[in-house]
Amino acid sequence: MKLTEEITEELQKLEKKFLDLVWYARSNPREDEGYWNTVPDDIRRGAFNAQLRVETLYSEEVESLKSEESDWQHGFNSGALATFRFIITALDDELIEDECTGELFPCGGLQNAIEEFPFLDT
Repeated sequence: MKLTEEITEELQKLEKKFLDLVWYARSNPREDEGYWNTVPDDIRRGAFNAQLRVETLYSEEVESLKSEESDWQHGFNSGALATFRFIITALDDELIEDECTGELFPCGGLQNAIEEFPFLDT
């Protein structure tokens, strides 16, 4: 199968979805005033806006994260995020130039994907 632009875009879309869901599950709920009162107003507003965006875009998935199945759902989302990142990195053949030496090195590729897996930073 040939990797097309359409496939690449879908992989990136799915990676973004699962990144959003993993971040959402890790974020402190709005009701946690003890935490949010320690956070600067602009960061708090940004986080709340981001939470609302995720709740709007992925309402069914967010409901699953709030259900009795939340551990399973969060685990699934984390596994999906790691998998899509692995695939995207493994297929990435772009070279980046080192600013100091001018040497080109890969930012992706199979070896980088293996070394980074599972990459779950949000």
